Amino acid sequence: MYRCRGKGWSRRVMAAQGIAVTGSTGEDYAVSFENTIVTETDDPDEIVGYLLYLRRHPEEQERIRTAGRQTAEQFLWDQVIENLVGKLEFLARKQGIPLK
Repeated sequence: MYRCRGKGWSRRVMAAQGIAVTGSTGEDYAVSFENTIVTETDDPDEIVGYLLYLRRHPEEQERIRTAGRQTAEQFLWDQVIENLVGKLEFLARKQGIPLK
C-alpha cells in the first residue's frame, strides 16, 4: 500500500503492481476497490478499515493489483500518443484541414 500525494504517483504505484490509496481528488482513472483505493474523508479510520478488509481478503488485493497494472498500461507513452493523434486528427477534420 502506498498513500499517494501528488500528480502521477498513483499510476506509478499501479504500474509497480502496488495498491495505490488516493483521495477523492478527481483522478478519472481511479476506481475504488477496482484498481485502487479511494478515500472519501481525511479520517484515518477510513484507511484502517480498508486495510483491514484487504488483509482479510488477499484475493481482493491480487485483483486490485492486476487491475491497477492494466490501468497503468493504458498510460504508457505509446498509448497516450496514439490517443492524442486520434484527437488531433478529429480536430483537423472538424476544421477542414486535409490529412495525409
